[in-house]
Amino acid sequence: MKRQPIFINVSRGGLVDTTALIVGLKTGQISYACLDVLEDESNINQELIKLENVLLTPHAAWYSIEAEKQLRTKAITDVLRVLNGQKPVYPVPNE
Repeated sequence: MKRQPIFINVSRGGLVDTTALIVGLKTGQISYACLDVLEDESNINQELIKLENVLLTPHAAWYSIEAEKQLRTKAITDVLRVLNGQKPVYPVPNE
């Protein structure tokens, strides 16, 4: 059986060398790429979008009932911490 991996990234877009990924996809070293995150989401690589062996999803991989419950629990816990005079565990940075 021919070995052509499927590349999946649901972590951080900056971890992937997009140019190298495109080369791998075009040369057949990588058969497919499934990406839920991109290196620069405000400026998506047009060459990547045009490839037929690429699936892009809009940050959908995080979603599960467990992840949503955890997200809500962390938010509520931080609100309660602030109301009790404590620092939040997950503060929102001032810009």
